[in-house]
Amino acid sequence: MKVKAILVAGGHGNRLFPFTKYTQKTLLPLFERPVIDYALGTIRRSGIKDITIISNQFIGQIAKHVGTGFEGEKIHYVMEETPQGVAEALELARPHNEDCRLLIYFSDNITTVEMAETVERFISSESNPGCVLLAREEKNPQAFGVAVMGDGGKVIDIVEKPKNPPSNLAIGGIYLFDERFLEFVRRGCR
Repeated sequence: MKVKAILVAGGHGNRLFPFTKYTQKTLLPLFERPVIDYALGTIRRSGIKDITIISNQFIGQIAKHVGTGFEGEKIHYVMEETPQGVAEALELARPHNEDCRLLIYFSDNITTVEMAETVERFISSESNPGCVLLAREEKNPQAFGVAVMGDGGKVIDIVEKPKNPPSNLAIGGIYLFDERFLEFVRRGCR
């Protein structure tokens, strides 16, 4: 089963205004490289060669920077004209990402975690592997999505920026989902 990536580069970057008045926040430099390069590097090192990038009115700037990708890659660009939430943005990417397993990567996340082995296990799993969430322990997780843990140490929910966090596990905005994911999204949007 193939794994493709959806790189979500939406949002207006209000907290970074006025820098984001004329460019998408993931094109802003960090150590002389646009932030999106770090996300693409993580995706590429994991072995994924089919990437859909979703963004707003700055999609042309992203396309100019990223181009057609490296040799052997497929890069698809999807414009989200009006922000209506993550589920709606993922629906826009559906035509390029049906019947496959997905790495969903929110582009303003930077990680040192290498995902090649995890992606390979996800690809080779014969049964539906479900979901893998990248998380880290945080002393003060209130600024993040925080995992709600159930029996057996499984994540049963994510609470966004809670005043009283149910755990100290911050969810990092990098996920692997099996081939059922977009159908779950579609059902949840109705």
